[in-house]
Amino acid sequence: MDFLNQQFKRQQQSPGPRSWWEETARARMWFLAGLVVGALIGWFFHGVVSLVIRLGFFILLLIPIAIIFWLFIRSRRPPQEQPSGPRVFTIGPNPFGNGPNPFAGPSRQQPPQSPAEPVIDLNDEDYDLESFKRRLERDN
Repeated sequence: MDFLNQQFKRQQQSPGPRSWWEETARARMWFLAGLVVGALIGWFFHGVVSLVIRLGFFILLLIPIAIIFWLFIRSRRPPQEQPSGPRVFTIGPNPFGNGPNPFAGPSRQQPPQSPAEPVIDLNDEDYDLESFKRRLERDN
């Protein structure tokens, strides 16, 4: 019992100056506990991290293959007809009173054709510009 009384008295007295090692004891214990907990968590989840890294590499390799496949499929399709000219959609009845109903869908009429220009075939003889000009003047 004397030993406990001495310890109690020692705690009651004002403590003297503590050394640097004693002052950092609590911080060192927390640091070691953090290392142990961090190592355990890292060990538990190392499979998740490696899975994410593997999936990332897989996706990086899959993107160019998917683009090539998409371009291949797109090149095998016939080109789609593009409507010529702008299309105007209105809400409600046609304010101009003429033309197709905008709600009836795209019209199947052919766009007006511009007059075709004459086609001129050039032969080897036609590379002589002077004779070519004379022939054109003669034909017209």
